[in-house]
Amino acid sequence: MKRVLFVLLTPVWLAVVFLVVFRLTFPSDALVSRASYEVANATGGTMALQMASATPAWMGLTGHELLLSSVEEGVATPVLAVEKVKVAGGLMSLISGSPSVGGYARFGDGRLNFDTTIAGDDAGVYDMRALDVDAQGFPLSALPPIQGTKILGTGGFDLVVDLDVPDGYAKSNGRASLSGANIELSGVSGDMNAIVTGFGILPATLQNLDLEFEIREGKAEVRRGTLVSSLADVTIEGDIVLTNRLSNSRLRLDLVIDAKEPLQGIASMMASAKWDTDEKYHYELRGNFNRPSFSPARNRTASRTRPRPASRPSRRGRNNADDEPEVAAPRGSQATRDRAQAAREQLRLRGGQTTGIERAGGVLDGPNILGDGPSVPGQNEGDTAEPAADPEEAGE
Repeated sequence: MKRVLFVLLTPVWLAVVFLVVFRLTFPSDALVSRASYEVANATGGTMALQMASATPAWMGLTGHELLLSSVEEGVATPVLAVEKVKVAGGLMSLISGSPSVGGYARFGDGRLNFDTTIAGDDAGVYDMRALDVDAQGFPLSALPPIQGTKILGTGGFDLVVDLDVPDGYAKSNGRASLSGANIELSGVSGDMNAIVTGFGILPATLQNLDLEFEIREGKAEVRRGTLVSSLADVTIEGDIVLTNRLSNSRLRLDLVIDAKEPLQGIASMMASAKWDTDEKYHYELRGNFNRPSFSPARNRTASRTRPRPASRPSRRGRNNADDEPEVAAPRGSQATRDRAQAAREQLRLRGGQTTGIERAGGVLDGPNILGDGPSVPGQNEGDTAEPAADPEEAGE
C-alpha cells in the first residue's frame, strides 16, 4: 500500500515543486522590459508601454496594470490603461509554424476578447497575419481614459473587428464596427469637466450609435455612420487610409451635425461650420491618429467659378464707339476690276465724254457698272456720290 501511494504521490509532488520553483524564478522583469522594447520598436518610438508585472499562465502570459502612452519630443502622454491582459498560444498552432495567440484584456467590468495569427519570414521576423476582436456589451464606465479624459455614464456598446493582414495593414481586408443604444452620458473627468459643465451640454442620451467600416486593400471606408442623440444627429462619411504603422494612418472623415435645442447654446462658436444650403454644421477630420485635425469644412456645393472678364476688343474695333470690330468692305475680283478699267478707257476714247459718276469723283471697282456685286465706297471716304446724269445731257 505504501508503495502504491508513493508511486501516485511522487508525480504530484514533483509537479508542485516545479510550479513553485518556476513561479519564484520566473523572469518577470526581463519579460516586462522585452515587451516595452518591442512596442517602442514597432511604433518607431512614438508609443511607450509600461507594465507593473508579468506572471506565467497556462501556455501563455498575464500582464498586470498596463499603461500605453504616446511619446512626442520626449514627453509621454497616457493614452490607454488596461487592468489585465492575458495572452495564450495554441499548442497545435505552435507546431504548424503559424502561432495563433488569443486572450483577453480587462478594463474594470469590461472585457475585450482577441485572437490573432502570427507568421514569420525567412529572416525570422514575425508579423500579424489576422486579427479578430470582439467586445459585447462593453460598459461605458469601463472605458479607459483617453488623453487624460474619462467619459462618465451608463450603458454599453459592441465592438467587432475582423481583419486579414496578408502583407501589412496597408494591404489588409476585413471590416470593423462599433454600435450601441441607450447610452447615458453624465459628464467627463479631468480638466474638460469644467468646460462641458459650463456649456450645459451634459447630461445627454445617446439613443443610437451605428458605425461600420469596410476595409479593402488598406482603405477603411465608412459604410454606415450615424449617431442619434439628444444633442445632435451626426452623419459620418469618408475613409481612413491605413498604413503599416497604424499611428500614421490618414484620416479623411467628414461629419455633418444637425444640432438640436440643447446644443444651440454654443451655436455661435460653430458658426464658421454652418452651411446655408442645409442649415447644418459641417466638419472634417484630417491628419493621422497621432495628430488629428478637426476643422470646419468648406462648402463644396458653392460655385467655384469666377465671373469671366469682358473680352478684349479687336484692334480693328477699338476706335468705334460701340467697340465692335470693323468689317472690311468687300472688294470685287481682279477680273471685275480689269473690266471696269476697260470701260473707263472706252469712255475716254469716245471724245472725252464723262459720266456723272466720274464727275462726282467716284472711281468704282466695277460691280455696279457690270452688275456683279454690291457697290463699294470710293477712295474718298465720306464723300456722297451724286445721282448719275444722262449720257446725252453730258454731251451737250
